[in-house]
Amino acid sequence: MRKKVLAIALMTTVFAMSLTACDKNEDSKETTKNTETKETTKKEEETIEETTEETTKKEEKTTYDLEEYGYDKILQQYDTYLTTGGDDYEGETGYTAIMETIHSEGAEAPPELVGFGVEDLSGDGIPELYIGRVTGYTEENEGTTTTDIYAVYTCVNGSPQFVFEGWSRNSYTYAGDGIFMNSGSAGADSSCYGKYELTEDATALNCKDFYFSCAYDENYDDIRYYHNTSGDWDIDISEELDWDSEYFFDYQTQYGEAMPLDIRTFDKYDGELDVDTPDIDANVSTGSLSIQEVTDLSLYDDYSEYTVSTEEPLTYAMLSTDGEIKKLKIYNIELVDAEGELPVFKSTLNYDFGTITSDVPLVLDIPLVETIPTVGISYVDENGNTVYYAIQLSGEDGSLYLGQYSNAE
Repeated sequence: MRKKVLAIALMTTVFAMSLTACDKNEDSKETTKNTETKETTKKEEETIEETTEETTKKEEKTTYDLEEYGYDKILQQYDTYLTTGGDDYEGETGYTAIMETIHSEGAEAPPELVGFGVEDLSGDGIPELYIGRVTGYTEENEGTTTTDIYAVYTCVNGSPQFVFEGWSRNSYTYAGDGIFMNSGSAGADSSCYGKYELTEDATALNCKDFYFSCAYDENYDDIRYYHNTSGDWDIDISEELDWDSEYFFDYQTQYGEAMPLDIRTFDKYDGELDVDTPDIDANVSTGSLSIQEVTDLSLYDDYSEYTVSTEEPLTYAMLSTDGEIKKLKIYNIELVDAEGELPVFKSTLNYDFGTITSDVPLVLDIPLVETIPTVGISYVDENGNTVYYAIQLSGEDGSLYLGQYSNAE
């Protein structure tokens, strides 16, 4: 199925709120036993050994010292509110959803319904602390997961820093790659949803897309729908959409499913300082990235497509991988210096695409590629480094290739 990617960036902050201080497809390589000879071939033995090593690697844990990041103090405050029914709560930032849970469930239940986890969600090497309500169960990490994020914290200069929080009418779920989905409501006529991305240092959320509805000119019989990339509930800076209510809410489902995060519930929290979380390397790429020109898109059943430029004539460049390419971004580039070991280009962000998977390649509609490239990409490689490549034309056979360059700061 062909998936057309909108050229607009996605996500939400409900109200005019400022957020400042915020597969495993475990390769189950089944070894087929030859029941006639009952002998395991050397190839099968190697497959078993490789699978075992891969499985062991995936199950490795990263241990974080909560005290090192100051997260122990945050957790102690949450634990106090949960075990006392929030008697001492004075409206502090970050605890809105906890207090909603206490009021709706009673003082005895919340410690079993709410938990916490520690994981590097932004990929900067510093783990974030997240609080969430139990929404699922797994055998890993105390058996509970969450897709309902109450609050997120990061660490700056050794001290915990609040990033953002959610509540019943302003909810967040995690979508992977540092992306959070948001949905909210300010009344029957006013709903919103969108997508935000953690900044590289994880201290805030950047809006990628924001969709909202509101009564036009306070006429509640005339509900209109809007989009912007600032996260502001302001029709003057937004594009009005020719949508109705049904399409507005149906479109939200295109964002995909939430990614469960492992949590340890507070009824099992005893003040210990070490928390084990899966080292899943969620923000680095696996596999290699390749490019080719395609002339007949009808030959491909499933791909994403993004229009970099409408300038004719166009070239259709397909990016594909045998793994997952994370945090892919597309740039308009301008040559600055061609004398060094690598050419230097100035990169202007065109679109923050996200992840390319092995089963869904990405087709870029770009201007005809000439001697000096004008379109570039970047992604986070397997070592966690951001690498930059220009889409170039081979002088030998006229094929497309990715040539590495240095980004001008």
